[in-house]
This record gives sequence, structure tokens and C-alpha cells, in this order.
Amino acid sequence: MIKKLLVIGENSKLAKNFLDTTKGNKKFSLMSCRHNKVPTDIGDIDYVINFSLDPRMYSDKYEKDLDQDLFLAERIKNTQAKFLTISSRQVYGMHKNLYLFKESDEINPKRISNYGLNKLRSEKNIVDALGDESRLIICRSSNIFGDDVGSRNFLGIAIDSLTKNGFISLNSNRKVIKDFLPVSFHSKFIESLIMNNAFGIFNVGSGIKINLQEFCDALISGFGLGYIKDNDIIDDQFSLDIGKLNKLANFDITRDTILSNAYNIANKYRN
Repeated sequence: MIKKLLVIGENSKLAKNFLDTTKGNKKFSLMSCRHNKVPTDIGDIDYVINFSLDPRMYSDKYEKDLDQDLFLAERIKNTQAKFLTISSRQVYGMHKNLYLFKESDEINPKRISNYGLNKLRSEKNIVDALGDESRLIICRSSNIFGDDVGSRNFLGIAIDSLTKNGFISLNSNRKVIKDFLPVSFHSKFIESLIMNNAFGIFNVGSGIKINLQEFCDALISGFGLGYIKDNDIIDDQFSLDIGKLNKLANFDITRDTILSNAYNIANKYRN
């Protein structure tokens, strides 16, 4: 049976990659639009997938008018459509110690970024709006990276810094560990969740512990020059438990795959 997908936020990097990744999937019928062009009548859409985000969610206090996920959930609540949204690993908070976060973990809101708090609030509100968790997929995504210089993510900021300054400036120590995931795998995971009629909350990451030294070295090697500026701060370390995700979509993601992706992207900007 063909699944009809409506992708919101078609100009975002994540949406563009998802559309490109899934365009050959004969089980999907793909449509897309910008966040301000959402049709009033969803019709017979099977899945609404939201990649759009009001940038004020990063810095401002939560308001329903800023929450595009809630807007969409309310738009489709009386339809047959299911809803997939991109949340963030930031809902788990910032920690000095390295933890393996599970979807079932109890969340302490004391050390969560403003963006993390807003996404956590949004998660709750869209569940309440739909009233049926079986219609909802929440992807708590890790550090997703692709060829998107100038974006808010780590790789984009790092390449921009290499290009302009010749070095990567970190606001923490190079030993800090993160969970990095190439955008192509992120798209494949989302595709698999939809294909498998999944529902609930899923960590979407690599599950591989990579410190900033390793990741930055791959970027510098690809770029052809540069060095790292860091400090002594050990904070905001995290790794995602992707066991729940791997039961539905187990792709061959290795440390070398992640680092070679970083190298290849940086290499495009080599002088």
C-alpha cells in the first residue's frame, strides 16, 4: 500500500536530504511545502513530517505561537494522518559526566538549554493535541551533520571557522564526547520508522562515542589546514541509546563512516 507523505519545511537541509533519500521509494508518494504554505485540507495524507522550526525556539521562552509542531498537530488531529516530528537530544539536558540516554529516562529540567526546554514542552503539547500516541513519532535527534556551512550545527560552525580563521574554536575541552550522525543515515532512519508503522519516542543517533578531538581532526584533515582552540571545560557530553531504533532499522554505522563523512564534507572547502 502506498503511503502518502506531506513533508513540511521543504527548504531545510534535513527535509531536502529526506526527500532526496526517499524519492526512489515506490512505497511512498511524496509531497512537500514550506511551513507557511501548509494546506488547510490535509485530505488523505497518511503522514505529516515536520522539519520546520521557528528560530525563536532557540532563544525565546516557549509560546504556543512559536510551536510549529503544535500548529501541525492541531491541524491534523481530526484527520487520519499520523505525525512525525524532529525533537532534540537536548531534552535530556547538559551533563559533565557521560551518560547513555534512553527514551524512558526521567528528565531533570534543571540543566536543560532553552531550546531543550522548549522542545520538551512541545513534545508534551503535541501528544495532548493528538490525544493518541499511536499517531505520533518523536525523533530525538543527536548531532546531525551534512554539507550545510553556516547552519547552527557543529560541523557548519566548525567549517565556517576554518574558512574564516584557520582554526576551530571550541567552547569546551576537546575530550568532550558527542553522538554524531551523518544526515543521510538520519533520513534512512526516518524512512524506516515510517515503513514499519512505528510510533512513540525514538533516539535517532549513531550510538557511537566520538570526542571532539577526533571529529575536528577529521575536518581539519579534509580541509587541509587548521588547528583546535579549546579550554578545560568538560560539559554537555552525551551518547544516545539507539537500541529501540535498531530493532526497526539497523544500518551499518561505524566510527570510520562518521569520520570519513566529516572529512569528505570539509574536503569540499579545501583551498
